[in-house]
Amino acid sequence: MNIFDTSGLIIQQPELIISLILGSNGIILVSDLIEKNSIQIIEKHFNIIKEIKHKPTEVIVVRSKSDIKNNPNVKQNEEIIKNFCFENNFHYFELSSKVNEGIEEAFIYISTQAYHNIIKESKENK
Repeated sequence: MNIFDTSGLIIQQPELIISLILGSNGIILVSDLIEKNSIQIIEKHFNIIKEIKHKPTEVIVVRSKSDIKNNPNVKQNEEIIKNFCFENNFHYFELSSKVNEGIEEAFIYISTQAYHNIIKESKENK
């Protein structure tokens, strides 16, 4: 399995992002709940994925910085992100790299789902 952190590349190098999305079996969209425009960024990236990727690909949304509780944007953004995940049938994970929580669960889930998609796709192509 290959993992790429594309960060801001979706705007800076769209050709690279298109190539990575086409070859993907799983995609992790990362939401920073402290940023007010986090949901707009997630939606923009998801719309780009939908335009490029025509076969089913597992997509999950992870909330980074789950260790931060006292920021006024967190609660509001959390509800918006959870609703977005529900509407799009995405799994939602909370994680914190600072305290090493939730990271393993998110990666185990996405890699397992990607593996199942690869197996399913190979059976369909026979």
